[in-house]
Amino acid sequence: MVLFDKFKKKNNEEYIDNVTFIRDIKHIPSVPWHQYDVLLAAQGYGWDYMISSADYMAAADLENISQVTSGFIDSEDTDITELYKKSNCKCSETEELKNEAASLSVAGISKTLKAPMKIV
Repeated sequence: MVLFDKFKKKNNEEYIDNVTFIRDIKHIPSVPWHQYDVLLAAQGYGWDYMISSADYMAAADLENISQVTSGFIDSEDTDITELYKKSNCKCSETEELKNEAASLSVAGISKTLKAPMKIV
């Protein structure tokens, strides 16, 4: 699959281990982002895994992170961009993401697409 080719491990020899946890990926070109909605097979993968995956994908393909949000089903997403930047630009070190939420998004410039992209 072409998308997975973009997310090789640093040694460029080995792919991400076990991509079967991804149920679906949708690319949505919209203003102002290209958005990838990544739907994980929920069984066996929790919030910590989602945080780790977001950190990995952001490090692998995003630069100039311009927006990070988190939210719950019954409320608007909260912009936590400044808190993320103060936490070494890592979701795993951002205190507000220590507790599980319903959504997470990280937006910046895709090194691969050379365009604004948002990972949701």
